[in-house]
Amino acid sequence: MKRRMISLMFLLFVLLLSACGGQATRNDEEMISLVEKFQTATNEENWEEAASYLAEDVIYTVPQGTLVGRDVWLATVTKEGGGVFEDVQNRRVDGNKVIAEMIVTGPDFKSPAIAEVVVKDGKIQSYTVTPP
Repeated sequence: MKRRMISLMFLLFVLLLSACGGQATRNDEEMISLVEKFQTATNEENWEEAASYLAEDVIYTVPQGTLVGRDVWLATVTKEGGGVFEDVQNRRVDGNKVIAEMIVTGPDFKSPAIAEVVVKDGKIQSYTVTPP
């Protein structure tokens, strides 16, 4: 009887772990999808759509500087344009952060980079691009 109870508890534990894993995977996919949509809209210079994926108080950091706030980001890219994300690879989720390797191309540069994107409540809270 005791063995049977332990076996049932173990089975329940395994089932609970499986259920948690499935939820985490779906959340990971949603976070990666959000970042992909932002990058696609940015590459297409669809600034309004790209801005819709950003939190109101987003912190957007690139080697050229930091922009704070969705409206500041939108005004800047509308006036000056933005970089193009190319050859995006190795997207992965680490907690609430999506990390990806890519090539970023701008009017006067082309550079390998790593993007670290913090996602909270379905919005991009921070987007940081650094050299590898």
